[in-house]
Amino acid sequence: MEQFQSYLNESLEEGESIKWQGTPAPSELLSPDNKKTTMRMWIISIVIAAVLSGLYTIYALGDNATAFQPFIYVLTIGFPLIAFIDPIRDLKHINTQFFVVTDKRVFIFHKSTQTENKALVIGFDEIDVVRVEGLEPGYARMRFGSASFESKDVKLHRNATHGAKDKDDKIRGLVFYRLSGSDCNDICPLIKEKGIELEIR
Repeated sequence: MEQFQSYLNESLEEGESIKWQGTPAPSELLSPDNKKTTMRMWIISIVIAAVLSGLYTIYALGDNATAFQPFIYVLTIGFPLIAFIDPIRDLKHINTQFFVVTDKRVFIFHKSTQTENKALVIGFDEIDVVRVEGLEPGYARMRFGSASFESKDVKLHRNATHGAKDKDDKIRGLVFYRLSGSDCNDICPLIKEKGIELEIR
């Protein structure tokens, strides 16, 4: 994507060359791999908002009617529904990422790159294994580094937007959340050239 090109150029080391670059295939909000978790989160958020609002209504319309404050509903409804918005925000973030594979490293540029002037990055010498996971026909996900292998649902979104990090906040794994099959076919030979184990699932 053009808006990330200047940041990419600034991030490259001397002699480092780009081998592949591209964007994620669009993901759906309720894709099969996160539909159950997202729906569960939404239902819980709605129930909490309804219960808190109901309890406050009973309280305010009872003996304490003079203390009724409509603004309280902003809190009882607003805070629980933050969890309702999170999956939508994460998906928008993921769908606008820009992926780059060089002869040395793997990058994910994202919307905050333009304000933080940095990308998610991991070197090939830090990657122990790469896993390609088939999604629906024609699409796959790539996980760079075993640190990202166990994450799923909400945590998988977190790894895709922030990287899989260790206790020292160092990135140990990255996730290309959704790629076309042709993009995976272009990237896999680059992984093999580095002598990194490649798992296909």
